Amino acid sequence: MSVKKLWLNSLENSRRTLARMIRAYHRDKNPDSQRFRAEVYAMKALAQFFELERDQEILERVEAIEAMLEDPMKVRQFREIK
Repeated sequence: MSVKKLWLNSLENSRRTLARMIRAYHRDKNPDSQRFRAEVYAMKALAQFFELERDQEILERVEAIEAMLEDPMKVRQFREIK
């Protein structure tokens, strides 16, 4: 099993890389199950980092909204914009 390039810089590229790894594993006449298992486990860990990054972005947005709601002037300005 051999995947020449592991594009892991985004969630979409990581998904495509995992798909290539799975196809290569099934194509191989003598697949190395232990290596494949380790690589898939590593991909799962990477996916958790992407999830953490997304969760942090959501938290920042929620905190910004909370800060805006704590200031009545900002809420009034927001309503006027709409």
